[in-house]
Amino acid sequence: MHYKNFLIISLAGLGDFINATSAMSLIKKEQPDSFIAVITYGTYKQYANNNPVINKYISYRPLKDFNNKTLFRIWQLLWLTKNFFSLLKIKYDICIFLDNSTAFFIFLAKILAIKNIVCPKFDRHGNGVEIKLSNKINLPIDLPRNSDKLNISQRYQTIVKTILNTCNMTNKTVLPSSKINLEKFIKETKQQRIKIGISFRGGQKNFLPNNKIIEVIKLLNHYINASFYLLGTQDSFTDAEKIIKAVSQINIKNLCGKTSLLEIKAILTNINLLLTVDGGIMHMAANAQTKIVALFGAAFPEHAFPLTNKAIALCAYSQCCPCCSKFSVNNKPFVCTNPVNYKCLIDIPNLDIVNASLKLLERK
Repeated sequence: MHYKNFLIISLAGLGDFINATSAMSLIKKEQPDSFIAVITYGTYKQYANNNPVINKYISYRPLKDFNNKTLFRIWQLLWLTKNFFSLLKIKYDICIFLDNSTAFFIFLAKILAIKNIVCPKFDRHGNGVEIKLSNKINLPIDLPRNSDKLNISQRYQTIVKTILNTCNMTNKTVLPSSKINLEKFIKETKQQRIKIGISFRGGQKNFLPNNKIIEVIKLLNHYINASFYLLGTQDSFTDAEKIIKAVSQINIKNLCGKTSLLEIKAILTNINLLLTVDGGIMHMAANAQTKIVALFGAAFPEHAFPLTNKAIALCAYSQCCPCCSKFSVNNKPFVCTNPVNYKCLIDIPNLDIVNASLKLLERK
């Protein structure tokens, strides 16, 4: 069936939003004349604005975390008041929830008189848990009940494939391009060094302990002449400083909290390798076609493997893995329950990480 105007709700992590652009790209490929409006978090603005597969971006971002449900509902009503008439200007044919649906956005779709509302029937993490409110959707997509090993991009594209009745898929995410002056981040030295980026925090679920990063940096530095760049948000800044202090004799720079999303993408385009946990930066690197060594713990690699042929995934497949599904299904904040925090990542041998890095660096 041919739909003209799409309203897409994408309210998950940054990596998920980046993967969602592959589904939007598939819509544009199948229906070039389509109009795609996306409601997503304001923190993703730089990747949503001027994105070739997004025609309209609507920011949805609470000004703060609301512990009080009543205050949160009031905030939602204020957001609706601000954005309703702008949304009403376009007659949307279909509303797609790429992740779980919520009563608020189902209500929004209905007052916008959108006849076709699409949502996956089962939760994105396994156990065959049916998504709440999926019975309120007129077009539930019956995805596999156990999605722990279904790649998230494949999941999103399967939703789109089903409604467009196509067999096609795409293996690329789409982010806007921009010219960034990298001098303040990456300075060329007279002695040519290999540039290695390290991202050691992917939300609460993926955190590589400082001592492990330090040991890996020391090992890599033993084998190659490299400069290291620590990448991440302001939350990672203090840990990055501790890492630098422990390896002060090695050329390493802390960029945590100092870069915008577009600047990180530009940096990733200009480094030789990214060593990273599962998270948004990993998917940015895949889009930039940077070589990646990806470390998985809370989720299986099959679930979130980056869309690139330049990546090696390492996972210890600990007994408690994948743990993120338990918290997603029950809608609870993530807490590592293993007696050894983040044991799933600690158990990946340092030499395996180094060997994977060297193997990728040798590839042309």
